Amino acid sequence: MKKLLLFLSVALLPPLLLVGLVFAQEIGLNIAPVLITNTSGSVQSRVQLPFLLSSQTLIDGDWMDADALFTDMAEPYMPATGQVRVLACFDDVATDETTACNNATTGDMTLPTAVNEIYEFAFDNQARHLWVNVDTAAVASWTVEWQHYNGSTYVALSNVTDGTNEFVIAGLNRVNWDFPIAGSWPESTLHSITGYWMRAEVTAVSSVTTPPVGTQAWYETGRWWTFAESMAISEQRRFDLNLDTSTPRTFHHYYPHTDGISAADEAGMELSTDDWTIEIKGYIDATAPASGAAKKIAFKGGVFEIEVVGEGVIQVQITE
Repeated sequence: MKKLLLFLSVALLPPLLLVGLVFAQEIGLNIAPVLITNTSGSVQSRVQLPFLLSSQTLIDGDWMDADALFTDMAEPYMPATGQVRVLACFDDVATDETTACNNATTGDMTLPTAVNEIYEFAFDNQARHLWVNVDTAAVASWTVEWQHYNGSTYVALSNVTDGTNEFVIAGLNRVNWDFPIAGSWPESTLHSITGYWMRAEVTAVSSVTTPPVGTQAWYETGRWWTFAESMAISEQRRFDLNLDTSTPRTFHHYYPHTDGISAADEAGMELSTDDWTIEIKGYIDATAPASGAAKKIAFKGGVFEIEVVGEGVIQVQITE
């Protein structure tokens, strides 16, 4: 095993954004206009702009391929995910049902059946959509509340639209909600697993004739990102998302934001004797990491790491 360490000194720039800033726009057969307004009360510079859109809905409606490469915008942007396997699932008695959640075996998810019972889900990233395939629909008169873990306790999510209608509708349906206020849905460790946790809790029951049974679940981030060099106070700007472009993109921009982005291991992404390139463009927050904390820009364990190791210093480590 050989390691190569490179140290790069860089200028300190405020926001964290790994993107190229100038490129030609490919016009699509369909255009989804996105209106974003600066409601912060101050002028914003080099700002990352989120907008809410379900990629899986676009995929299911044949508006977009699953890889989102036949899309484009005039500004740098990052698509939201489609359906992603859940990081973990636990039933009411804390039985690990992660395998059950992620396979297609019929009826192997033990959904809640009585008052105060719960079913927990963990995600790699903050998300706005949960897809649940209910095999056996509940016949029940009850209340199911969807909640997120705020670092110390579970609290109700806001503006929930429950496509399962409290598990009484069979088949694959989506539950969506508003993102919690920034900082109120931290990455937390429950059941020895670190992720972003949410759950369904039965908070009231009048009657249960048939308990629900699930088959599989997925999450979806539901949040796309784009970028603006500046936005004036109260300025509203239109960003056009082009769908069904004629020429596919060969890359996606990457917005790690402050919490970063985690993904399942890609076995084929290994260094070899072939030529390879790691290219980073845009703005990088290269201020020193907090004491005892790591500040990784990108990494794959045992393969490569790009990390801010000191004030204005980025370390690139490559393991062969």
